Amino acid sequence: MILFPHILTGAAIGSRIKNPQGLFFLAILALSSHYLLDFIPHFDYGIAGLMKGFSFDVFAAAAKIGIDFSFGFVLLFLLAGKKKNFYYLFAGGIIALIPDLVLFLSWQVDSETLKQMAFFGHQAHYKKTVAAVPIFLEISTQLAVSFLAILVILRKKVFTKK
Repeated sequence: MILFPHILTGAAIGSRIKNPQGLFFLAILALSSHYLLDFIPHFDYGIAGLMKGFSFDVFAAAAKIGIDFSFGFVLLFLLAGKKKNFYYLFAGGIIALIPDLVLFLSWQVDSETLKQMAFFGHQAHYKKTVAAVPIFLEISTQLAVSFLAILVILRKKVFTKK
């Protein structure tokens, strides 16, 4: 899944945190959300260029990631910049990206630990097959996840009393 749905989902989880005691749960849930979202059929833009040495492919992949990352956090700031618990939303957005950071680092650094951690994420990741899901459905899942996360971020209370 591209970055901005992960950022928004982590932020949505963070939006439910009201005190520092909830940070442990925020970390667990935001990390778990990444693997859950990556399991759902979704579109990924090509970033294989990051696995190569210095080349145009590296710049193209970095540009895609930079735009995606920026879009996610700009949207988060626009949606929740004035909330009292904004730091929890921001932390959730960052924590939800850790598995992708580990994957990138496993490509760049010769570390068996990083490679094992990245392998775990790869096992949970949606795999395209010959009978792949149509691309419009792959994109739709990301839009739906993002829309639901935005609703959670904007909602004041999870449960309301009548």
